Amino acid sequence: MPSQSAVYELSWGVIYYRMDDAGRLIMGGRGPQRDAAGQSDYRHLVRHALKLWPQLKTVSWPWHWYGQVAVTQDHLPHLTEPEQGLHLMVGYNGRGIAMATVAGREIAIRIASNRSAAIALPVQDDLQPFPFHRFWRIGAEMTILRHRIADRLRGR
Repeated sequence: MPSQSAVYELSWGVIYYRMDDAGRLIMGGRGPQRDAAGQSDYRHLVRHALKLWPQLKTVSWPWHWYGQVAVTQDHLPHLTEPEQGLHLMVGYNGRGIAMATVAGREIAIRIASNRSAAIALPVQDDLQPFPFHRFWRIGAEMTILRHRIADRLRGR
């Protein structure tokens, strides 16, 4: 990754990686649909990294973090301005590393131009709540399982 671009793989396993400014590998992907309980929740990422780069076998993985993915009904990110001067970008749908960089630039242009510059993101006036949101964990677990099985059947 000589250009330091963020990369993600096209599967429901969702693995993404990039190099930070200090030359360290940052890697992420789907984990359990609960609060992370320990290093075992990140083993699948380390295994994947070692599959790609076996020479990392002796490298330690000192930092781990987690968060929930913001998913929208149409699977697209949305920019909204709930009140003047407050910009909110939501719903990266698990693809936020590269997309947030571009969105940040566009939002900065909008702010710097006092909302007069045309930007490459539509601004929505209202965001609709996700139906049955309280059941998101079970829905996410079932959807991920279904797509992981389909990926495995396709040889991914």
